[in-house]
Amino acid sequence: MDRNDPNRKMSESGYFSPTIQNIIAAEGEERIMRHVNISVWRAFFARFGMKEEELSTSSLYQASLVVKNFACGSSCTLDMDGNCLIIGWKGTPIQSVSAWKFV
Repeated sequence: MDRNDPNRKMSESGYFSPTIQNIIAAEGEERIMRHVNISVWRAFFARFGMKEEELSTSSLYQASLVVKNFACGSSCTLDMDGNCLIIGWKGTPIQSVSAWKFV
C-alpha cells in the first residue's frame, strides 16, 4: 500500500497502532489484548461444552471475494486450521474466524 493511502492510514491508526502499543507497553492488568493460538481457544471452549462448527462454503467464498477486491489482496492469505479461517498478511496470521455451538 502506498504510504499516503487513506486505507493504510485508517488500518494502521485504528487497528494496528493500539494493538502494537498494548503488546509492547502494557503488562499485567493493564494489558487488554492477549494473542493466543486457536488451539488455546479450542481447549478453553471445550471446557464449557462447546464444539467448533464448520464455516459454510458461502462464507469462505465471500472471504475470498473480499480479498480479491482489495487493492492489496495479493498480500492477504486465507488459510484453514481445522474449521477455523486464519486471515493473514504476507503469511503472518492477523485474525481468525470460527463458529462455535453448545453441545
